[in-house]
Amino acid sequence: MNANDLRAGYQTALVANPNLTFGQYVAATRLAQNLGGRNPGITRAAILNGLANGESIGRTLQDLGVSKADAKAAIKRADLQAKQSKRRS
Repeated sequence: MNANDLRAGYQTALVANPNLTFGQYVAATRLAQNLGGRNPGITRAAILNGLANGESIGRTLQDLGVSKADAKAAIKRADLQAKQSKRRS
């Protein structure tokens, strides 16, 4: 997914959750890519729904069946990936 696709998707997601930050949207996208293969219920939409309901990303992942430790590790990995891709840009 390129930067323009992310921005367009974020603008669409803002309609459902005006409090959503771009960073949360990027994290939801990365987490869905990283975890969705093992857990088909973990999608960007599912994570965004949790955020729209006032839950944190970590709590949302736990609600979707990821252990607390795995959720924490997945969030850390997604943050690192975002930082690495930002440096390459």
